[in-house]
Amino acid sequence: MAGLSDAEAAAWMALDCAEVSWLFQGAGVPHFFFKGQFRDEALGLGADKRPVDIDVWVPRPAMRRAVRALTGRGYIDSSRGWRLSEVGHSRTLQRGGGPELDLHFTFPGVFTADHGWSALAAHVVPCEQAHRCLPTLNVVGHLCLLLLNAGRPGERGLGQNRYAPVLAGADLETVRRLAADLGATAAFEAGLGSWRTGWPVLHTVEPHQSIGPVDKLRLARSRPRGERWLTYLDEVVPSRQFMRERAGRPSAAALAGAYVRRWASLPGLALQSVRPYDPG
Repeated sequence: MAGLSDAEAAAWMALDCAEVSWLFQGAGVPHFFFKGQFRDEALGLGADKRPVDIDVWVPRPAMRRAVRALTGRGYIDSSRGWRLSEVGHSRTLQRGGGPELDLHFTFPGVFTADHGWSALAAHVVPCEQAHRCLPTLNVVGHLCLLLLNAGRPGERGLGQNRYAPVLAGADLETVRRLAADLGATAAFEAGLGSWRTGWPVLHTVEPHQSIGPVDKLRLARSRPRGERWLTYLDEVVPSRQFMRERAGRPSAAALAGAYVRRWASLPGLALQSVRPYDPG
């Protein structure tokens, strides 16, 4: 989008969002947009910076259909070949020189994919962009994610920034209830503290997004049978791209060693995963 004014860039990005929503509707992919110009509009704020990417959330089971719909329209998946359990909180896709599209299925460092969609979907409202009504979060949903992001370990916190007037007039008890539904009360309180004090609040929220293989196996038991066995398969036969990262060196010997270490750890993981998953 080089050479465009901020307003022109925002207009083109709105068209991209409208196309993505149209693709997802055709593929039967539930979704909503959040952050960026969607958050600014929901909170009644003017844009304060040039839009650089698109953030869209889909439920975890619909990720495969969502990626297929986008790649069929010319988007390139930067994590192609990685399994969903290996990519973190989102997949990043891009088409030509257009904006990056971050396809989320959870929220980094705060809660797992199993917590997020149903609680947030109750706060989805229409928002007009590029003469289309696109799904986005309402004020409660956007404020909740804003505070959760500020409360993540290592984040700077909110301080008295442009969101302060909105937070001062918000129904924070309703936002707090949504955070509780997400299992993220501690991160919410830390984010709220960073706004009220003007300083980051250090806390000990366990980064559940980065759950280890033991908790992945515990979570899998609550999922439908097909998805459960796919999770088990991911742990037994991880993707080559994922294992190359673990190997640390490009040689075949390093890759083989990484696989051997992985398989040697599986019996112990299976024994530890007998206990039910506890999000804390």
